[in-house]
Amino acid sequence: MPSGNDEDAVLPRRARHLVAAVPRHVEGGDGRVIAFGSTNRAGLAAVRELGTQLPNCEGVTRVDERTDDVAFEAQFSEMPLVSRLSALGGHVDQILLDGDDARLTAHFAPDVDVRQVRDAVRSVYPDAEVVAKRDVSRSNEFTGGVRATLTETLTDKQLEALRTAYYAGYFERPRDASGEEIAERLDVSNSTFSQHLRAAQTKILRNLFGEPPES
Repeated sequence: MPSGNDEDAVLPRRARHLVAAVPRHVEGGDGRVIAFGSTNRAGLAAVRELGTQLPNCEGVTRVDERTDDVAFEAQFSEMPLVSRLSALGGHVDQILLDGDDARLTAHFAPDVDVRQVRDAVRSVYPDAEVVAKRDVSRSNEFTGGVRATLTETLTDKQLEALRTAYYAGYFERPRDASGEEIAERLDVSNSTFSQHLRAAQTKILRNLFGEPPES
């Protein structure tokens, strides 16, 4: 997708040597998006420079640094492309920035017309092309049940808190991010974040194991 409109800037020329993968993102109810990605050590400075030039990007923060790559998160006030694909029931699986190209992988229900997807992408990036379409079978009933719980049982705020905590490394030991840090990213108090997270965990566990026995 080499070009776009005023809502979503493309890679500035000075950052086009950048190679970065953005495999995860969390959408808030107010349209805000937190994108989690990785790049190499040399690319981190270019990621940060890119963040200053994207109109909707509010900042890029290094999350973790390992031997081969650097994990980062970028906060956006909005991401029109993600919003348009979500409106079609789609889920963005990965955005790969590689040289002059940006390649996006997304998943949709079988009954979604690929032409609708193409038109949605081109409304933001007019020169974008559909490279491939693949049919993927998801037959795992357990995974399907968990996904149904996430999408049908949890509120938007609970799902946002759970996703952000997971992707930010809140459940790692030692933690990559504290509750206070995640609450700040979500623009809520620490107590509100804890309440949403605890409610989400309770609903998922209750779905898996049923109601706890009465004491």
